[in-house]
Amino acid sequence: MLRYGLKLWTQNHELFGEAAGLVAGKRFDAIELYNNPKVPLDFVELATLQGIVASIHNPHSHGWHEFFLQNDEQAEQWKQTQQLADFFGAQQIIVHPSRGHALPDLFVNLEKIHDQRIIVENMAGCDIDNQPMRAGQTLEDLEVIRKHYAICFDLEKAVKAAVFQGLDYRNYITKAIASLQPDYFQLSGGDKDSPIDEHQNLWKANFDIAWIKQQLVREALNRDILLVLETPKAGSTLENDCKNLEFFKSV
Repeated sequence: MLRYGLKLWTQNHELFGEAAGLVAGKRFDAIELYNNPKVPLDFVELATLQGIVASIHNPHSHGWHEFFLQNDEQAEQWKQTQQLADFFGAQQIIVHPSRGHALPDLFVNLEKIHDQRIIVENMAGCDIDNQPMRAGQTLEDLEVIRKHYAICFDLEKAVKAAVFQGLDYRNYITKAIASLQPDYFQLSGGDKDSPIDEHQNLWKANFDIAWIKQQLVREALNRDILLVLETPKAGSTLENDCKNLEFFKSV
């Protein structure tokens, strides 16, 4: 079964009621909640979302993007991520591998925050700041990670990783899904000829969204698949998220 997830950040208090309504109305099935360490957690506001199937995305700022854990601030942020996961009964905590360190350093630092709920997200060729990613970009890296952790497979990032490596994105994605067997996916739009992570609307993508949908529908015949849309917010509503969902369903 293919289910759909809505991306929110912990400070999006004004959107929580609408999000709960969209899940109750069966427009979306779940939420992915990003822990933004720049804003204190407000569990009174967050309680609006309790009872919804949720996953938690760990910060990728404040040194987490390098994933070189060495200070009390990061320890406190990880504690908050775990608090969020406990609060929602989340089964997945998504982390990014490092930008500047190779796989051995990633595993050393993952052991510092050991939690059975951790899943590791694949990376684009370059991040949004146009900095190359050293870990979690190649299929070889992801296969090593998969021996220890499940993979959150971001399809837009996969397109970007493929162009960075000079690969056909369809072949790269096909091989990755077959090898990694992810059941947690993310998707946004972007330019298939650029290695830089973008997170655009789906209708702005020049890679084949209909083909990607076919792959997910096929995988969902045999197991439950969650697809989280990481498309932009527009204004103070979730209307743009709904538009992207309907676009995906229509292709």
